[in-house]
Amino acid sequence: MVHYLSKDDILYLCGDLCDRLHPPSTLWPELVRTVNSQIQAVADAPESAYVPRHKWLEFITGCVSHALSIAQETHLRTHEARAMLQQLIGAHAPLSKQFYYDAALEQARYEPIMLTAAVSQKISERTQILQKRWQAMCAVQQAHQPLSTSSLASLDYYVASAIEDPAFCNYRTGPMLQFFADMLLHASTCEAENIPEMLESKIGQQSPLWRRFALKSSRFSKNQKEPSPSVWPALPTPNRLH
Repeated sequence: MVHYLSKDDILYLCGDLCDRLHPPSTLWPELVRTVNSQIQAVADAPESAYVPRHKWLEFITGCVSHALSIAQETHLRTHEARAMLQQLIGAHAPLSKQFYYDAALEQARYEPIMLTAAVSQKISERTQILQKRWQAMCAVQQAHQPLSTSSLASLDYYVASAIEDPAFCNYRTGPMLQFFADMLLHASTCEAENIPEMLESKIGQQSPLWRRFALKSSRFSKNQKEPSPSVWPALPTPNRLH
């Protein structure tokens, strides 16, 4: 089950981690304020509401780890330490940019959507939902980490093939969207490593990715209960770690 955090929970976890570490450095209080300010700014972004707990913990840990490293540099002045930390965790830093990208993908996968027309058959409704989700995921990808036209065309082809493939006809929406997200990841990796010709072997019908998801068809069947992503589980009691 996916767990989500409220803004209060996020800020509490950040503060608790900082309190637990608390290195003997005069820079630490100012660095903690900088981390809290950045965490609060990120938490205020609309897409952050869709980020699961484990990704928040990774982001918080990354921010605090940078602060802890800078706190050891005792030769720095306070304003220098603050500026250095801002470069590492600010809105334009790789850590934050990756988090915003992940958050936007989560939003594309789970935010409420409207279907354009009533459909009578469940398979048609499912196809329409998957297509809309995929279009939203592609839009996020192009806004944050653009892919080439040829890679997008290949992705569109294999996503459409997966939607119609009998091996996935009973797949729940959530696992199918994870399948699509893995395809996006492979496409990004192939382009980053300048091997776009390898994309088909990574996401095609004969790829390990495709076969792995096909083997999980019974596990991810619609007959298995799947909680609605719009109904979030109850949060733990505030000010307690679980």
